[in-house]
Amino acid sequence: RKEHSYRMNNINSAFLETKANNRLNALRLLFANESLSRTEIASFLGISTAAVTSIVNEFLESGLIIQCEESVDSPNKKAGRKQSPLKINYDWKYIVCFDIHPASVNIAITNLHGKLIVEEPFTFSSNWNKKEFCSELAKECIKILWNHSIHLNQILGAGVSVIGPVNHLEGIALHPYRVFEGPVPFKELLENELPFPITVESNVCAFLQSELLYRTNIENAQNILMLKWGPGVGSATAINGHIYKGYNYQSSEIGHNHFAKGKGAKCICGRNGCLETLISEAAIIDHIKELMHSENGKDILEFSKTVGEPCSANLESYLNHPNQELREYVSKCSFDLAEVTNNAILILAPDKLVLFGDIFEHDSIVSLFTEQLVEINSTLPEQFCVKSTFRKKKKYIGSTAIAVENFLLS
Repeated sequence: RKEHSYRMNNINSAFLETKANNRLNALRLLFANESLSRTEIASFLGISTAAVTSIVNEFLESGLIIQCEESVDSPNKKAGRKQSPLKINYDWKYIVCFDIHPASVNIAITNLHGKLIVEEPFTFSSNWNKKEFCSELAKECIKILWNHSIHLNQILGAGVSVIGPVNHLEGIALHPYRVFEGPVPFKELLENELPFPITVESNVCAFLQSELLYRTNIENAQNILMLKWGPGVGSATAINGHIYKGYNYQSSEIGHNHFAKGKGAKCICGRNGCLETLISEAAIIDHIKELMHSENGKDILEFSKTVGEPCSANLESYLNHPNQELREYVSKCSFDLAEVTNNAILILAPDKLVLFGDIFEHDSIVSLFTEQLVEINSTLPEQFCVKSTFRKKKKYIGSTAIAVENFLLS
């Protein structure tokens, strides 16, 4: 009897686990596709349409999934028979998004697909300690919800994206460079102030999560290397469709490879000579300023009278300037990044390289970098490098994705 009971418990446990996995995988499929029929979901998951119906009925009742009015032909059905497709109701709940950077914090409310509902900048004092910062941030969040008539029961949760490595399990930013010294337990501090759950992730990993969730440009690729260029240089990796982190919750750090000759300049990470110190947005702007006051940069100095002193806002204009010395400098920055990136590609063997960041906003830079990467490694497949489609949503799409992942799909 004991052996029979043990076996039955194991069978029941395995059944429940399989059903739970099928539920989550069905949701993932619908987040990655505009709409799917029950037959298509069943085919993807390798289960019966009856099992799919059992899974989705609960979601249909809650309103998370809706049935489209139009019908679609099902390839597995007899000719003439149609099925009404299913899709995610992205307005079922809202996500609060906190994007935390040294110079700014952005608060946004989005739907489950990252569609912006409202967005407000948050100004904070450098005199605030960590607890005061989170308290004031929470007050501003509640104020925004109140002003836009968004009820608390409409909020699924909040996603926090922040620079530096993050212990995502406990919601602790380990080194939020130039924001605070030392670890910041954002999850604990914000959950003490707000009546909904909080999840925290590094900004690059959060952005990668948006690519994995919505799959607008990576197709079915499961192993992804994401590369961010501007203002700094960051990266993150996904293996088998999940974000990979190693010791001390570190993701891949392309920008912090030692690349300078000799000791090199001090980096925000505390080490010297990191690639980021040589090719960051700030480094490029400083170089342009030096060049414009040299003998070979008189045309750039004249150009500055029209567009203004080099800065983040007008950097694109300078990157496209025909000055030969500047062109060679930008090309060298791109080539240095391509060299380090290729080393990572050889080790990680990703299916796709996703590019995003302020400097990769410029198509000319993307083309230059891609050409140089292929020049270094001619074995790379076609369409290996793809530009992120979410760059216009960069202040909140990552926070939306990690909230959906943690509060709906885990």
